[in-house]
Amino acid sequence: MTPVEQIKSRLDIVEVVGGYIKLQRAGINLKARCPFHNEKTPSFFVSPARQTWHCFGCSKGGDIFSFVQEIEGMEFPEALRILAQRAGVELVHESRERRDARSRLFEANELAVKFFETQLLKSPAGGRALAYLRDRGLRDETIHAFRLGWAPEAQDALLVFLRGRGFSDKALDEVGLATRARDGFRARFRGRIMFPIFDGSNRTVGFTGRIFGREEGEYDPKYLNTPETPIFEKHRILYGLSAARKEIRRRGVALLVEGQMDCLLAHQATSAHAVATSGTALSPQHLVVLKRLADTVIFSYDADVAGIEAAKRGIDLALEAGFIVRLAVVPKGKDPADLIRDDIAAWQELLEHGTQPIIGFLLEQALAAHGLASPEAKRAVVTAVFPAIARISNTIERAEWLEQVRLRLGMTQANAEAFWQEVVKHEVKSIEAPQVSSEQDRPLPKEILSRRELLEEHLVALTMLQEQLNDLGDETIVRSLRNRALYRVALTAVQPAEGASLAIPERVSRFQDAIAEEFKPYGERIVFMVEEMAESIRDLLEERNACLREIRTLDLRERLEAISTELEAAERSGDFARTRELTERFRESSANLAALFSETSRVTETVS
Repeated sequence: MTPVEQIKSRLDIVEVVGGYIKLQRAGINLKARCPFHNEKTPSFFVSPARQTWHCFGCSKGGDIFSFVQEIEGMEFPEALRILAQRAGVELVHESRERRDARSRLFEANELAVKFFETQLLKSPAGGRALAYLRDRGLRDETIHAFRLGWAPEAQDALLVFLRGRGFSDKALDEVGLATRARDGFRARFRGRIMFPIFDGSNRTVGFTGRIFGREEGEYDPKYLNTPETPIFEKHRILYGLSAARKEIRRRGVALLVEGQMDCLLAHQATSAHAVATSGTALSPQHLVVLKRLADTVIFSYDADVAGIEAAKRGIDLALEAGFIVRLAVVPKGKDPADLIRDDIAAWQELLEHGTQPIIGFLLEQALAAHGLASPEAKRAVVTAVFPAIARISNTIERAEWLEQVRLRLGMTQANAEAFWQEVVKHEVKSIEAPQVSSEQDRPLPKEILSRRELLEEHLVALTMLQEQLNDLGDETIVRSLRNRALYRVALTAVQPAEGASLAIPERVSRFQDAIAEEFKPYGERIVFMVEEMAESIRDLLEERNACLREIRTLDLRERLEAISTELEAAERSGDFARTRELTERFRESSANLAALFSETSRVTETVS
């Protein structure tokens, strides 16, 4: 067996999921309120028999690995490692020698954290650094919780400490704690306030050191970060995420700030959803991590031009990644840490009621800078705003912002369209999306299914419950199904074997075996539907008829919309024969729709 198979054989999904949320029995399955979106009625189901989970509210689902990825906001390799440790499975793809070497790097960092903590509390220079942190507004409990420390000025103080615990200079260089000099090795961090950086498992992977007690210079920067190491990839790690993960998931919002002090004071000021980048710009990989936890990201950088520019690329990436992007703009001359220290109520009011949509902010900035007095001014405004709108991945949101800008600028539809095409053509460049690292990281089908798709899945589930329901009575319905392949597989699954009816578990098994790989996520939803409906629906025939009525209703409405569009075109062109034909078709479809409305239309809550 592979390590993944071994882990699945040793861990029960009920225990894994139940360690995070409270599950209650629901027939042969268990259910709960989904931890990934807000809901009042439980729509999150766990199947002990299949060792899978699925939420009908947000359409997320999978196995123990995907659940841990979602709930912890981590990628597959990290979830694999955590579950392997829990199951007692050795990951054979990584040699014991390499694992031991990595463990030693983590151990070196952990010992360094303890050394720095002790120096902050017990050395004279550390005492001055501690007084500075308190003066900046940090409370002792925050300093302790985030394990801040002090790196002494001596070139070898940390190295002597770690050498005494069996670490070689080469290992300390590899983990970023030492750096090579002409006369040997010396400590990388000296005379600095130390901010440890933790991964998703709360292990120390690196540090940021802020200079203190001397002036910064060309070769002695104000902030010094751990370089890339075997355990620290700065484009993946966000400062404060290990502490912020639960609050980000609860709110569905991540607050992005620029520096460690901003992040720490935000946490201290009840903004525990704050994170900061670690010595790098916001990257696509950072956003992949955040997207598992939140749909909205608030940028709160310094209010000066440099602060806005620092946020710009991250904002573009966040828009392309599908986030709702807002800005929390602090007063000029301050950064978030200053505002929190000086006026915590103003900071809390800003986050609660004062954040602005990024497009609205850019529009107001452009209008203030250019006005609307001339065509050139309007061009400058749309040039400032349209590129950001073009990066919005949601079509409806993008169209709404375009219309708002058009109306604000008093532009005709034609002029706005011309500006849009010109600006997008010349200004917007695609930004490379983050690469999918493994098969397990590939996204599931779109999260929100249309009403029509839900009804069709409901129909397939009903077909599997009772073979007498497999005749829809109208072949046009079958032809109109968007996902006929699933329906055909369901029909095959319920066919009697050698004249004997199949029990529902056997039908489910045949359905799962026959379904094509690309339909597996949809198939999992349908199987959960079958199990839930078997427990809750009394009249399967009436349920099927209600489902068919609504599908026919949706089809007729779509047909009427299409006919209306054609009819308007025929009337404008003066094609009277075509107008009469379409008018008759419109009357016929309207009559059919009225007839359907006269019937009682009902579909159970499992479709909603």
